[in-house]
Amino acid sequence: MKYDKDKIKQMLQKHKYLLIVIIAGVVLLMWPSASSAAPVIQNQHVYDFSTNEMEERLSEALSQVHGVGRVEVVLTLRTGTETVFHQDSSTRSSQQREDGELTSHSNDTTDTTVVLPQGGGVQAPAVVMQRAPEFMGALIICDGGDDAMVRLQVINAVAALTGIPTDRITVVRMAT
Repeated sequence: MKYDKDKIKQMLQKHKYLLIVIIAGVVLLMWPSASSAAPVIQNQHVYDFSTNEMEERLSEALSQVHGVGRVEVVLTLRTGTETVFHQDSSTRSSQQREDGELTSHSNDTTDTTVVLPQGGGVQAPAVVMQRAPEFMGALIICDGGDDAMVRLQVINAVAALTGIPTDRITVVRMAT
């Protein structure tokens, strides 16, 4: 199959932007990165959670909703924050023989938490992931708690931000 130089030039001219993007992508993939030498585990951020902080943030956000007014938020947790560390497992098998016959066989598994150097002689365990706490319920006390539309908006907002089912969110009117 013979290609004409003009056809090739036309094709390159027509697809020049696509070719530029492909070439740039290949160059970026091949570009050496200082962070690529470091383990991925080391680059993860530790999730810092505070129930009081979450209640304050929810109160601040809900107070901006029309009709809510003053607001207090009380959250209950089903589970706290859970940190999962990287574990190395090693298994050792042993067999015991008597008179040429196998009498017992055992496997011993040892789990060891992987630690990473942090600099200055300090080591820290390698964190695989951190699970956020699971909320159990919420009580919202606000000035507009007696208005059905305000209650609906508050319940939907709290459910969206916390993942709490709507039947576990209670909105009541604040005492004057």
